[in-house]
Amino acid sequence: MALAESSVERNSKLLEANFISIAGLQDKQAELLDQQTKLSDLKRSKVITMRERDEFVAELQDARIQMQRNDESSLREVNNIDQRLTENEAKRIFYVLAPKAGVISGIATQVGQKVNTGQILANLSPAGSPLGAELYATSKASGFIKPGMHVLIRYQAYPYQKFGQFHGLVKEVSLSPLTTGELITSTLKKAIQLSQYTESKSRLTIKLFSHMESLNH
Repeated sequence: MALAESSVERNSKLLEANFISIAGLQDKQAELLDQQTKLSDLKRSKVITMRERDEFVAELQDARIQMQRNDESSLREVNNIDQRLTENEAKRIFYVLAPKAGVISGIATQVGQKVNTGQILANLSPAGSPLGAELYATSKASGFIKPGMHVLIRYQAYPYQKFGQFHGLVKEVSLSPLTTGELITSTLKKAIQLSQYTESKSRLTIKLFSHMESLNH
């Protein structure tokens, strides 16, 4: 561009000195105009390129920010899923807290077994509470049994030939025999054979002794 301007200026002086024709000066001026046009186009292209570059840089920055947001959102979602899984797992487990220490007995379920609402799973006897049992005897046999008598008990689950007999103390004998209907509705009906319902029976309340106490008797 500087060379074209210098050439036009030099040719203008030569025209004034009548060394060149007007046509020669116009040619140089046309060349200068062409160079100026090209320079303007280049500047405009540069501006467009710079603007496009800035837009691309901005888009790249936005993409990075969005990627970071997506990563944070994905992490939060994963944490939420983990939390829900933990909560759901916790809901599957219920802890039954006893008001005081005791001994579990009469477990009626097994590990992995489904249970229903209101179903009795086991019995809890407070620590130190005396053991007791309700037995049923025929009216003929119960006539010879009185409160305060010591009795020997055999448990079906513990053969007496190996474990011996256990001691108990009669605490109460029902004054009147239980009818067949009362026996059937008794909470211990499962322990009584159906064939035994045909005869009325008396309820015996027995205080049970532990194995060590039985050995001391």
